[in-house]
Amino acid sequence: MSRRYEPSQQHRATYDEVYSVFGSLHDELGREHVEWLHHLKQIRRAALAANT
Repeated sequence: MSRRYEPSQQHRATYDEVYSVFGSLHDELGREHVEWLHHLKQIRRAALAANT
């Protein structure tokens, strides 16, 4: 089952700022510590498998 979330327009500036930081972190981790991203994916897959 998929879920859809609608962001609050009142908090849009905060969402945009957090997303910008997230994008920078993702880019840096992808270049310098790609193994961390792979580990996070493994954790997610395990959690999803446990919930099915």
